[in-house]
Amino acid sequence: ACKDNDPVIPGPQIQDLEVGSKNSKTVQRGKDLHLEAQVVAEAGIEIVRISIHPKSGTEGWTLSREVPELAGKKNGEIHLHLDIPADVKPGLYHVDIEVKDKAGKVAEAESDLTITE
Repeated sequence: ACKDNDPVIPGPQIQDLEVGSKNSKTVQRGKDLHLEAQVVAEAGIEIVRISIHPKSGTEGWTLSREVPELAGKKNGEIHLHLDIPADVKPGLYHVDIEVKDKAGKVAEAESDLTITE
């Protein structure tokens, strides 16, 4: 039988995702969106990407952003206040967070978001 003494390093994890004030999953256009999560990656964080886009079948505002200050760390906190333009079309949106570690493993977290008048 083969023996593999290399430890298995778990993939990255995204925990305690909070979208909106008090995790309300709602933001008023023209205000800032509170976004927070804990990221753990034993192999080291390569990249953290955040995107916001309209729910499928609808038109609206999109955002794509990286969080470079977490690159190279084994864990960290995403804590952002993202400006929502005042002219954004209100409606249902989707928030995606993707974390890729230095071993190539990926974790994803998602949430709904309602942008109001």
